[in-house]
Amino acid sequence: MTPLVPLWLGSPLSFLTRHRPTRPIFIEAQKGSITFYATIVDRILKAPCFVMTYIVALLCRCLLLPLLWLDCSFALAETSALAAANAPTQARYASLYHALEPGLIIARYDRLFARQRIVSRRTDVLPSQIEVRIMANAGVILVKVAADGSVNFPMNQALLTENPLVQSNQAKGSLSLSATMEIKLGQTKVLAYSDIYESARQAQQAIAALGPAMAGRNVRSIEFEFDPNLETRAEISDGVAEELLLADKQGFLILRIDEALAKRKAQVTFSNLPIAARPHID
Repeated sequence: MTPLVPLWLGSPLSFLTRHRPTRPIFIEAQKGSITFYATIVDRILKAPCFVMTYIVALLCRCLLLPLLWLDCSFALAETSALAAANAPTQARYASLYHALEPGLIIARYDRLFARQRIVSRRTDVLPSQIEVRIMANAGVILVKVAADGSVNFPMNQALLTENPLVQSNQAKGSLSLSATMEIKLGQTKVLAYSDIYESARQAQQAIAALGPAMAGRNVRSIEFEFDPNLETRAEISDGVAEELLLADKQGFLILRIDEALAKRKAQVTFSNLPIAARPHID
């Protein structure tokens, strides 16, 4: 609504000579989110001193305008702060490449891979809502984010040399990027313990290759992940003895690394298909 700031239009002389209304006058002025009302009642209009009434009107106008513009300035400041907080994430390709670079070392081992994941720190944002685009000279590269946050971020020297911008539709500082060492699994419930042992051995070698930051870290077991809605058990059998393990309520099951079981050609049988397997590092 257009602000009706001047209470009366015209000169003081025209105000003095115009007919006085017989009903109250409502003056409305709106800026930002606050609406002000001024009411001039008949008693003021019928007062003997019309000049005094006009002065009151001018004072109302002088008081209203600073308040209105003050409200506007606060609204603009709040809008600017909100826009800054929700500014889209933007970074150079090189910064993301180096964050995920340990995955290139892990990829050297045939039983291992690095799972890249992008998730939001905000609990109300699903991974499927996250969009990531590499603004390369050859064209925009869309990085698809899976339902669990997994991504396949392109890692190549050409893009590293070009170092384009990487943009996201999420607020700055709200995304988390990670690369996790995992063990390759087939679609089977039965695993030879020797394969599990070899995977753990490769994981230990990869940890050593990652540099001084991982010095002294050791793989003592493998953590298997299952659907938490299903009750999962694992049976270890070497032809001599059997051992039964149960997954916890979150669907995780820890399998120790034992060279003796590998030598005895033991087998591990799961009641459900594992979702993932990760080296458990101490």
